[in-house]
Amino acid sequence: RRQEIEPLVKDSRQISTLARALANPVHANALKNGKSLADVELEALPADERLATNLNEAQAALQDALGVAGRGTLRPREADKLLEPGRNVRALAQNVVDLLSKAAAADEKR
Repeated sequence: RRQEIEPLVKDSRQISTLARALANPVHANALKNGKSLADVELEALPADERLATNLNEAQAALQDALGVAGRGTLRPREADKLLEPGRNVRALAQNVVDLLSKAAAADEKR
């Protein structure tokens, strides 16, 4: 059987994005290794833009999770299984805030 390959470009407006990615050997290699065009495009952003995008997506996901958790429909066993992943998310979020605070403080010293 022939393995189906997902097209990288789903819309003709993405052709210029694909061209930029292919012009960069690191990005072209990431595409060859199966990364999506959206992932490669995100990785190509400057650090501040990439962080802003990631933080906005994380905030949206957490707001959704808060809505689901707030319905009160989780059984104790279900909630117990989700405590550890929740703690992991909290720790990661705190690490990001700590790193951003450190970077902001370093900038103030200049």
